[in-house]
Amino acid sequence: MSQELSRREEVAQFSEFLSKIRGFMTEHQILEILTNPLVEAIVPDRGVDPIPVTLGVGDRYLHTSPEWEMKKALVAGSGSIYQMVHVFRDDLHENWHKPAFLMLEWYEIGIDDTQLIQRCLNLLQILGVTESPKICTVFELYQKYCGIYLNQCDIMTLQAYTQSQGIHSDQLAEPNHLSSWLELIWVNQIEPNLKGLIVVKDFPLCQSALARVVSSPYPHAKRFEIFLHGCELANGYYEATDPAALEQRFREYSGPHKTVYAGDIKGLSNCSGVSVGVERLFALIQGKSRL
Repeated sequence: MSQELSRREEVAQFSEFLSKIRGFMTEHQILEILTNPLVEAIVPDRGVDPIPVTLGVGDRYLHTSPEWEMKKALVAGSGSIYQMVHVFRDDLHENWHKPAFLMLEWYEIGIDDTQLIQRCLNLLQILGVTESPKICTVFELYQKYCGIYLNQCDIMTLQAYTQSQGIHSDQLAEPNHLSSWLELIWVNQIEPNLKGLIVVKDFPLCQSALARVVSSPYPHAKRFEIFLHGCELANGYYEATDPAALEQRFREYSGPHKTVYAGDIKGLSNCSGVSVGVERLFALIQGKSRL
């Protein structure tokens, strides 16, 4: 088979893959939307660095996610929406994360994280993921693989644990944040054990991001991630809709970049949203080990 024909088949397969995603959205009456990828401010997110752009009209950022612009559309009455668009981040993640990569981002009005998890699993099945899903909480995983009870731990506890396990923390970017230590332990002790299709839900409060926080049965954020063979595919929230609560989270962000105004989402209806790495999902389904 010629290289030209092989490339043509690959393009056709990816085109069909995108068509299946769009067909799924149409079936569920989720409308496609496009938003401006050049933004004046970013949603604070530790570990996600935007790429600044200097223009004649002023400084901008290439969006790291279309999330905030889509939420403004939701406030304006768009109803459930999605888009597939390239996003830009000034970092790399092994073979699965290029500075520019294709993201599927969608929001559904009137559903919670449990319903959105099921919707995501239905989409993955349609796209060719055959593994049976296992659903567990972040709290369960830290207890199972590390003996750490998240409701009782602090930075000193996590420091002692990393030292006992020989996990190097010299290069930890933000050692004063509990979430940094949790992420370090996650990557070294938990992520390698995530075999097959795993849904991880109920995150600790320090990793709530823009997710809704609840107190029952214990304080946690209504956030989830989906992994396939140890590779993260999706990151979703039962969205926080209180601008005051989000403004408080934004103030805790100490980064150098201009942040979005939480008041933009005043009036946001109850909804859930998720982002999916399109190219890495396609690669995994095709049995590839890298993009």
